[in-house]
Amino acid sequence: MDVTILGPQRRPNGARTAVGQLMPHGPVATVNAGWQERESDTRELEDVLGGRMVNLELYRRWRQISEADPAYAAAERELSRALEDLRSGYLVRLRHALAAAREAAA
Repeated sequence: MDVTILGPQRRPNGARTAVGQLMPHGPVATVNAGWQERESDTRELEDVLGGRMVNLELYRRWRQISEADPAYAAAERELSRALEDLRSGYLVRLRHALAAAREAAA
């Protein structure tokens, strides 16, 4: 089975063209988890994909797992906080490195 992964499609015609050329027939799985609570609001995308869309509903599934398993949800929140701390530290270092590069280039 062939699998083609497309990144975010900003324009409906771009998605229609890409999917039409790459997968002219059969179902098209979509990941709309980034839409979070709007994940099921897929009317426009279904039209673009000619009614062939299969929404994987990953955000809904993640919410179900989180609600069913409080220990998992707590561990995931802890991981998210740790990753945010790492991102914040990285941004501080990056700002200093960019400032030093600008100073050296001046």
